[in-house]
Amino acid sequence: MSVTYRTVGNITNNRCTQKRILPKPPMRVNFPNMQKQDHWENIYATKGAQSVSWFREHLEPSLELIRLAQLDADAHIIDVGGGASTLVDDLLDEGFSNLTVLDISATALEKIKERLGDKAAGVT
Repeated sequence: MSVTYRTVGNITNNRCTQKRILPKPPMRVNFPNMQKQDHWENIYATKGAQSVSWFREHLEPSLELIRLAQLDADAHIIDVGGGASTLVDDLLDEGFSNLTVLDISATALEKIKERLGDKAAGVT
């Protein structure tokens, strides 16, 4: 976030008054006829995982941070807002066993279960 300063008032005795001008907060988009959960259910029901702008085949930055933490294979890991992410797939492949995926969209979670097949039994 950048901060802009501008001079306000008069310069007296070689001093000036500065006022800190903060950027406007991002505009919030409200969906008057749609709650947040309905919005995400709609996204995951109508779009394929690979067709959304945030899709990544592998979440390398997240995986690298987890590797750097040198966690035991039975460490509890939760993917908050996991959506249809493949992070859980990669963590299972690396031997982690106590995984939880949390998302507002039941549709996204069902898609993960379908994708994981039998491996989904080890994920809450």
